[in-house]
Amino acid sequence: MFNLKINKKNIMDFFFGNNLSAEYSLLLEGYYFCKKKQLTIAVIRLRNKRTTIEIPVANIVKNKNFVRELSPIDSCILGVLANSEKNGKPDTAVYNLKDMIRLKSRNSIIKYKPILNIIKKSYDKNDCEIITLYSLIHDKKIEISAIDLLKNYALLYSINSLEALAVGYSASESLLRAKYRV
Repeated sequence: MFNLKINKKNIMDFFFGNNLSAEYSLLLEGYYFCKKKQLTIAVIRLRNKRTTIEIPVANIVKNKNFVRELSPIDSCILGVLANSEKNGKPDTAVYNLKDMIRLKSRNSIIKYKPILNIIKKSYDKNDCEIITLYSLIHDKKIEISAIDLLKNYALLYSINSLEALAVGYSASESLLRAKYRV
């Protein structure tokens, strides 16, 4: 019985680390395009609070500590928005805070220790970015396109927030290349 408790503790420590109550403290509530400033504004909410702040997407992605406090899904969405804005193709459907594009809640509260790492990026014959993930638990590699990884929430939750931001950039770049291919 004692051995079972030790193994359970080791498993819990692997996934949660020593701090079992670690949570993502920020949540991406939504975004809109500001006509006056000509940039995309993200609305960030403090988790479990009503406090929100409006920050340009370009400023958020420059701050690594800020990105670490967002879930991998939110970071990935910010990567897509930042890359689209950088390439001059921002989402200009909504122009004010009142009508902002609201993102559905994904209930990603607890910070898990990442079990996948991005080890390599390459391109296939169609100029689509292929990402190679390495499983720390099973010692295996997974090759998946950036666009498919963007759609797979389970794999996105398995990487850290900074890598998810890079996946958002890569997927957005691949989508733009495919759309504007000559």
